Amino acid sequence: MLKLKYGDKKYLCEYDLNIELFNKFSIEVEDLVPVRSVFILETSKGKKILKKIDYSIDRLNFISQSLDFIKNTFHRALTIDIAGDGNRYVLWDGGVYTLLDLIEGRECAFSNIVDLSISARDLAVMHKSSIGIIKNINGKVNTSYSLDQKDITLGNMEGYFKYSLSDMKKLKEQVISYRHKNEFDKLFLNEVDYYIDEVKECVELLRNSKYNDICKEEDKVVLCHGDLAHHNILIKDEEAYFIDFDYCSIDLRVKDIAQLITKAIKNFAYDVDKFNTIIDAYTSVLNLSNEEYNLLYILLKFPSDFYTSVSDYYYKNKDWDEDVFLARFINKLEFRDDREEFLKEFNNEKL
Repeated sequence: MLKLKYGDKKYLCEYDLNIELFNKFSIEVEDLVPVRSVFILETSKGKKILKKIDYSIDRLNFISQSLDFIKNTFHRALTIDIAGDGNRYVLWDGGVYTLLDLIEGRECAFSNIVDLSISARDLAVMHKSSIGIIKNINGKVNTSYSLDQKDITLGNMEGYFKYSLSDMKKLKEQVISYRHKNEFDKLFLNEVDYYIDEVKECVELLRNSKYNDICKEEDKVVLCHGDLAHHNILIKDEEAYFIDFDYCSIDLRVKDIAQLITKAIKNFAYDVDKFNTIIDAYTSVLNLSNEEYNLLYILLKFPSDFYTSVSDYYYKNKDWDEDVFLARFINKLEFRDDREEFLKEFNNEKL
């Protein structure tokens, strides 16, 4: 029996599964099954995914046109169906719905070296297919839609680091002021100064890097997926398929590489073998320059897990129970020494 998280159940309840909605997509639905925050449909046109989006139509157009661009050379790109009126969405009962082809593969297992190798190799293949995309997308801004800050994040790394630094300091002062502190608060205050120092170092390292120069090199700028969780990478016939491009943006390819590495090794004591597997597989398709390795180190050093955890908790970004927040936070903190050792080894071998 498929188990759904509370947050997914809550979101799925907002769907209006009306036959008139399906008619607008020109499909007949024979059966449907909820999976995470979407529905898998058995239809007259094969298996589809019905997704209700929570972002703007302009954002959807950016995603659609980006996927169209990479389809020229990347045959596994996600397909968003065209509805009966020619749009890639249907407006229905105050919501915006999209229909996607279902890819029937198995979720990538980060514990599996073969899966990691396939994923990293094909991430490079996808990145290669999107080289030149920034010129293509920019040329369409005035004719079809407006870009927002989620679309092109190129050149904003220092600004994000500084914002994170300021935010952590603000949260620290906020929690210090609490009269009664729970276990999460105490753990946060015990660790926050260490991670504030980490961010400060990242800002200095970035200022001394070739970041701005690399942002001007067209072959380093790609469509970044932005959410390379294991369930967004499907393995089928020894190839990787990437799904759910909701967080995609145009940026440096090292951002995607850093995210894949972090997600793949953080729960495995920052396993260097897994790191080397990812790097070897990626560079079998696209080489990384010394300057990119330097940026990769900075991105891996930036404490994204810690910052995301405390932001989600204190700003109520996730609809989780207190014990879930606490368990996840403790898990992330337990690997601090392993993370330090990994970064030292990376620094000695790659820089």
